[in-house]
Amino acid sequence: MPLQALSHVTHRQLKFQNLARPYAFAQDKLLAGLVSSEVSHALRHMPIGFTLHEGKAALVALMGLAENENLFVTTEGQWQGGYIPAALRAVPFGLMPNADGTGQTVVIQDDGGHFATSNGTPLFDETGQATEFLRNMIGFLQAYKQNEEMTAKALAALAASELLEPWELAFTRPDGQPQKIAGLFKIDPARLDALAPETLANLHASGALPLIYAHIFSLTAIPALEKMAREREPVIPSNINFSILADDYLKF
Repeated sequence: MPLQALSHVTHRQLKFQNLARPYAFAQDKLLAGLVSSEVSHALRHMPIGFTLHEGKAALVALMGLAENENLFVTTEGQWQGGYIPAALRAVPFGLMPNADGTGQTVVIQDDGGHFATSNGTPLFDETGQATEFLRNMIGFLQAYKQNEEMTAKALAALAASELLEPWELAFTRPDGQPQKIAGLFKIDPARLDALAPETLANLHASGALPLIYAHIFSLTAIPALEKMAREREPVIPSNINFSILADDYLKF
């Protein structure tokens, strides 16, 4: 989706609208990026793994059992389940670094039907100042960005520790056909047990240990994911209100 820098001049009259199918955009997303502050919530509902590209690790939630599949989004574009990754909750807003490297700019995806000039929640007031809704969203984006940077440091230490190994998940699809998901990485338990004390201390100092244990604990969510694929039954929802206008929505 194209991004536009949010402007109190250009977008003064813009209003945000909750969509009838709010998560239709994520129906084909197998993975969602995670940051460290949300793993304690995500691990109860979805397996957590890692990707590795040119030595750089990323933390991801597995939301399906096949390419272009997200079992947490219904055919009506609704989210089913107890936790929505923050990266998906931020849509259609984001932060982009300024060209001169001094700060960041709020950007919006303006082609998904989220915005109108007639009905909805205003982004700016009559004087061009950000409304409470927009201020809360910006705070959420800034908190996510800070967490993203902290998570990147932890993942750099994890990648350097050489604890990651290829993780090829094998499942049986509802039609009885075998299914494999490649490209993910997991923690090698033998290497973890054999870590030198100084390496373990470095992982602790970097914040990588919580990510390691979150990954390990999250593996208990795999059977529930398989059940969702077999029966397409919704998992039991939590008490989170999934409306973007609700306070809980913009929290980790």
